[in-house]
Amino acid sequence: MKSEKLPLKTKLFYASGDIFGGGAFNIINFFYAIFLTDVIGLKMQYIAPILLIGKIWDAVTDPLMGFITDNTRTRFGRRRPYLLAGTFLVFISFFILWYPASFPNQLGKFIYALIAYIAFTTVYTMVMTPYTALGAELTLDYHERTSLNSYRLAFSIGAGLVCAVLPMLIVNAFSNIRTGYIVMALTFGLIFSTPWIGVFLFTKEREEFSKEKSTFNFFNMFFEPFKIKSFRLLIAMYLLAHLSIDVVSTIFAYYSELHR
Repeated sequence: MKSEKLPLKTKLFYASGDIFGGGAFNIINFFYAIFLTDVIGLKMQYIAPILLIGKIWDAVTDPLMGFITDNTRTRFGRRRPYLLAGTFLVFISFFILWYPASFPNQLGKFIYALIAYIAFTTVYTMVMTPYTALGAELTLDYHERTSLNSYRLAFSIGAGLVCAVLPMLIVNAFSNIRTGYIVMALTFGLIFSTPWIGVFLFTKEREEFSKEKSTFNFFNMFFEPFKIKSFRLLIAMYLLAHLSIDVVSTIFAYYSELHR
């Protein structure tokens, strides 16, 4: 199989996709709980179930989306059609997530927030799973893959830093906090969705990766990996790391809100 160097524009446009990957959940981790309690009016005890259900849903949809994209065959390849779809779906799902809807009771607020969160995580999986896989399929050259992921990491870190600061500056610029959240959602919805057009147009999958299709096996997909010790350790490290990040970011956001 032939290796080839990637043009700089391919690296930059591919890396720009991780503005969404590195930034979206930073905004959610820092500010979504505050939005639900202070704007939607949802009681704190209902927030944890929403996030937990979302994570469980994510654990199911991630490998399922991997299977779907592995077996997709189109003139645009296996991965890129989902990235193009992300241009619209990322914007809509992110906006709905932060739309300050009004409901007369806690049940209505809980159901709305749960549906909005699951919808967003589903779109996130639909886009980021093929996007992550695409990186290894653009080139076979080890150094080019390293370079490609370095650009991607730079975009991701930059987006993460911006998304930890800018959202509340936008929200607080408006006297009506509901208007502030709407403007913030529209702004970042555009920032997160627009790069996918460039990712779609300026990347091209290698054809040799699309030759074989896999068959669906529920047991192999969800349980077989747990037989591997290193996989179990990786899962444990991942869960502990993200639990720490989620707890600290949420507490920090409330601390900052109460002591400003």
